[in-house]
Amino acid sequence: MKYGLLGPLTIESEGQQVQIPGPRLRAALTMLLLQNGSPVAVEQFIDGLWGERSPQTARAQIHNIISKLRKALPAEAGEHLKLINGAYQLTLPPDAIDATRFIASVRAARAAVKTGPTSASIAELRTALALWRGEPLSGIEAPFAEPARARLEETRFAAHELLADMELAAGRHHELIPELTALLDRYPAREHLGERLMLALYRSGRRTDALAVARRLRTLLAGEYGLDPGAGFAELEQGILRGDRALLDPEPKPEPVPRRDTKGGRASGAVPSQLPLGTVGFVGRAEELKQLDHGIEALSGEPGVLLVTGPAGSGKTTLALRWARAKQDLFPDGTLFADLRGYDQDSPDSPVRVLERFLLAMGVPGPGIPSDFAAREDLYRSWLADRRVLLLLDNAGDYSQIQSLLPGSPGSLTVVTSRDALGGLVVRTGAITVRLGMLPLDDSVEVLRRSAGATRVADAPEAALALARLCGGLPLALRIAAARLVEQPTLSLKQLADELAADGRLLDGLALSDGESAVARTLDHTYRRLPAELARTFRLMGLHNGPGLGPGAVGALLGETDGASIAAPRLRALEAVHLVARSGSGTVSQDHCAMHDLVRLYALSRTEAEETPQERREALSRLADWYVALGEAGTRLIMPERPLAQFELKWHASDRIPFTDAEQAMAWFDDEAENMLALTRQCATLGQHTAVWQLADVQMIHQMRRHLLDNMLETQKLGEAAATASGSDDAVGKLANSVGIAHSLRREFPEAVAAYERSLAAYLRAGDHFRAAVGQMNLGSLHYDFGQFTEARAHLRQSAEMLRGLGEHRLLGICLGNLGLTYSDQGDMPAARELLEEAVAMAEKAGAGDQIYIIRGDLAEVYLLLGKYAEGVEGTTTALASARFHGDRLHTGRLLRQLGDAESEAGNAAQASTAWEESLQVLAELDSPECEELRDRLAGRRYRPFRKR
Repeated sequence: MKYGLLGPLTIESEGQQVQIPGPRLRAALTMLLLQNGSPVAVEQFIDGLWGERSPQTARAQIHNIISKLRKALPAEAGEHLKLINGAYQLTLPPDAIDATRFIASVRAARAAVKTGPTSASIAELRTALALWRGEPLSGIEAPFAEPARARLEETRFAAHELLADMELAAGRHHELIPELTALLDRYPAREHLGERLMLALYRSGRRTDALAVARRLRTLLAGEYGLDPGAGFAELEQGILRGDRALLDPEPKPEPVPRRDTKGGRASGAVPSQLPLGTVGFVGRAEELKQLDHGIEALSGEPGVLLVTGPAGSGKTTLALRWARAKQDLFPDGTLFADLRGYDQDSPDSPVRVLERFLLAMGVPGPGIPSDFAAREDLYRSWLADRRVLLLLDNAGDYSQIQSLLPGSPGSLTVVTSRDALGGLVVRTGAITVRLGMLPLDDSVEVLRRSAGATRVADAPEAALALARLCGGLPLALRIAAARLVEQPTLSLKQLADELAADGRLLDGLALSDGESAVARTLDHTYRRLPAELARTFRLMGLHNGPGLGPGAVGALLGETDGASIAAPRLRALEAVHLVARSGSGTVSQDHCAMHDLVRLYALSRTEAEETPQERREALSRLADWYVALGEAGTRLIMPERPLAQFELKWHASDRIPFTDAEQAMAWFDDEAENMLALTRQCATLGQHTAVWQLADVQMIHQMRRHLLDNMLETQKLGEAAATASGSDDAVGKLANSVGIAHSLRREFPEAVAAYERSLAAYLRAGDHFRAAVGQMNLGSLHYDFGQFTEARAHLRQSAEMLRGLGEHRLLGICLGNLGLTYSDQGDMPAARELLEEAVAMAEKAGAGDQIYIIRGDLAEVYLLLGKYAEGVEGTTTALASARFHGDRLHTGRLLRQLGDAESEAGNAAQASTAWEESLQVLAELDSPECEELRDRLAGRRYRPFRKR
């Protein structure tokens, strides 16, 4: 069979086209083909098919999609799709997929460049390019498709460039000109393509045509993007102008770094692409970029480290992102990025959290990430082994913050940015250091030209030089000065330069090596010209140290009940003077707005100078109330049955709630998770206890659903401590219970038991007997899960007694059912039967139809274990009919298996086989791991009947 991805998805079997019905099935198959030979976890499928907008039924839908896909594929193809350790894996021969063949051919051609291209290697590359039938993955609409499409297109373009290099090296420049001309028409802004066409024309004796290409490309880049071509382009252009004969020597360009095959010549696992957008209008830094290039050449395949160090505001992040984006194709297994916030005293990012984010990005499902730091680090290094990944660790405070994040095996590269020299990193890893100083004067003027306008700078060249000198080559200061010129069109460059020169303190600040004073003084000039309402908005935004706030949150800080509509235009005004920046790609009313670290420090200094401590506390309290109100509304949509505490909100917004269903609410929580976590920490530091436990409570369901266990444990612990300090036993019980759930999910049994016991004690003190009964049941279930049946029985008995007194029939039925299972597992079948019979009665009394058939099935199993086959078969049959009526496929499959076991024990082999076959059919549709045991039964292999699940 042959599969095509380099165009519309195609499948060919024995010369016939195979049609896959439905866009979701085609998208799922495409994901499997892109990851050929590697397992794709259900979580990866959910992210790939729905992204952040996944429905609550996504997991079940994935199983159904795979089941339907197996049926849609020819039999020989379906055999290659298997469920392995909870993940789906399609394993096909490498030549079965056109994209895989194409990438392998490109790799082979790159390898041929080292020894000199041959006609055969050139022909092979041309054959590979001929595999393309149009836009890759055409017709596939899913979140994963666009990044995958972009990667394939980039590989295709790189292949065209490589082919041009090979043809030029072989002296076939004449034949290459039409092909390169067509490509440049298709990709008019690709300067490296222009360089190759210029060289082919020059070698063909068409010097003027080569220079015409250069002029056309320069005009396009300047007019469309405000950019100049790179240093390589300029050097080639000058060489052509000089008539440089050395350019006539057709030597192939060497590869900057040999690319090592990974996993048989392909990337395996998820391929993250985390590099954020860099600053537009990058200027200069040619020497530093060359140093980084030389650094990567010197690594020789080792797990190397490049360190970019320099003053605050000098553009370290911008430079690193610019260079990393240019080198992405050398790292086929993806790019990872983390802003470590090493200079944020309140909340620098910890290595353990970064490891969690990186592992999730690389495709490790949340439940598979260890809570133990050392185990998490080991898993991270194991995943990086045999992979080529580019890591960018931004704003590192010290070596300890990044030590655990460095790869331990060859092939990957880490780029670190820091204000410090990080001697420990250099000594231990041999990191190659690139020191970033201030911009040269010419480049500083260029920053002003691109930001404030080319005509304005050209009309006042001396004033532009003076202003550039005053800014001291600090990119942030230059951009702020340019922002003032944009904000005040009547202000001339000379007037601004004279104003800055008159302030001796400003010149002193600009002369400091760390640049922070320069930024503060430059910011001060911008701040003083803000209208009062904008100045207050700017100040209060500096209070919050999260990643960025939206208009509604900013409105809460301001105390405006109609906050979003008032804050949105203010944010646009602050964005216009570069005091805030949008963190998304939509309109400012939809996106969060963030401050540069240094800008936030300046805003905070103004807040402390102009707002009283009480005003600052009240602003954060309003922000907390806003998050709690929306978090409560979101939680009620996501899990309506979860009881929430009685919140104490002193401030309410009149803004419309930005979500209407559970899916939208989860998306809102996703967007705000880091902000809420940062605010919880801030309020805890300030002793705002009520805000802390309320924030913790509304975050709990989202953290549990997204399996953010580190965040969940931290916030719920902070919440419990705050609830204890506030003296609210009801809140203590609720938050301690959440701490217990977090520990249970992490399989930390002693800690979970202790937390549940604290919760139980708090509810008893508060006189909340209902929740105390639930707490006892939770403790019993926890002990049962860990095989401590004696303790489980004690807690479940106490819970049952309390629920009897409260008349809670539904919960009593669940409790008695669990207690019955405990006796059953201890071998006391008579007691188990009695308890389960009462549990059925309670469930019937409560009208809990979805509960009755589950307990009836457990009771029927006890009858079977007692040797009462007639009663067991009758009970199982009754429970099975009810499960079918309620559409519960999982319990239908399990009860069919139980019925088959009963018939088998009774010696009715034919009836047993029929029940098992039907059970296998049902459970296979759910891709249940229990199918293997059923296959053992049907194959006549030994099994243990009536085993609990």
